[in-house]
Amino acid sequence: MKTMILPDLLNSEWASGSEMISDFKRTPYYTQLMHTCKTLNRSVIYESELHGLDHIERVILLGALIAWKVSLSDADMQLLMAACSYHDIGRIDDSVDNEHGRRSAEMLRDLRIQSGKPVWIELGLQTIHERTAERIHRGYDLAVFEDAYTRLKEPFSCGAAAGAITRATFPVSRSSSTSSSDSLARAGKICWRPFGISLI
Repeated sequence: MKTMILPDLLNSEWASGSEMISDFKRTPYYTQLMHTCKTLNRSVIYESELHGLDHIERVILLGALIAWKVSLSDADMQLLMAACSYHDIGRIDDSVDNEHGRRSAEMLRDLRIQSGKPVWIELGLQTIHERTAERIHRGYDLAVFEDAYTRLKEPFSCGAAAGAITRATFPVSRSSSTSSSDSLARAGKICWRPFGISLI
């Protein structure tokens, strides 16, 4: 099996002479990139001089650098690294193939299911009441939460087809029992199996 060169390259003399790479290595994006390299399932990578491991390493590096420059969230960074790593596993040759992306996504979904390790994406609802949301500085309105949840249920939009599961999380206290009950009822309508609700 071919050996990855990206980890060694990023710790080489060449990398140490690059100010951009040095800055990048001080970020969480570098940590996630190294984790991606360490956990990459090389047994499913398409074997090719054109779309093989060398290509995947280049895409992983460029994807991580772009994620850093646009300040991608941790959750989106994880999805991006999965896409960079496995976007060509559905290839059957190196020719122009408009269907290889769909096949790759289906294979990735199957790999996640077989691994028995679903991805949990936590969405913080807290409350459906905007005044309460402002008071606790949630930072987004209910429509944003509902849109994110809806997109999670759509195949491949946010990784749902790769086994992603969402949790709606909100506080329950005696002083806000009515508000919490309303939020529970709303979450119950939005969240359907296999999605779940976590109370904190």
